[in-house]
Amino acid sequence: MKKRPALVVSSQKFNEELGQALVCPISGGRSEKAREGGYLVPLMGACQRTDGSVRIHQ
Repeated sequence: MKKRPALVVSSQKFNEELGQALVCPISGGRSEKAREGGYLVPLMGACQRTDGSVRIHQ
């Protein structure tokens, strides 16, 4: 199985109690429709290990 980068959006307490995490996939895609709809949010900041945009609708 291929590993894909993702942004964890759930808290550590949630993850520990349920044994799973809520994540949004990170994509290198440039979908204008998704971006205009507010569903494709670019990653920004100094402490990143990956480039791309977070797909918050998936």
